Amino acid sequence: MNNNSVFFLNLHAYFHDAPSIFKKEVCQACGWSEATYYRKVKVGGQFTEAEKDAIIAIGKRLAKKGAALVKG
Repeated sequence: MNNNSVFFLNLHAYFHDAPSIFKKEVCQACGWSEATYYRKVKVGGQFTEAEKDAIIAIGKRLAKKGAALVKG
């Protein structure tokens, strides 16, 4: 496998897994069940400042990791 193929495969795997990683980490950080996560995604809801901060931090960290993969 050449370097471009490995790069593409790694990038694909990361973005394929990122939603599950995000959901798992948000649930853990906020003390939510998976059902609560999906309910808040579907209908929105009230978030504490701590929940907002945790969600933003997780999103930023995952985005930085994805950006680092793109840069190579």
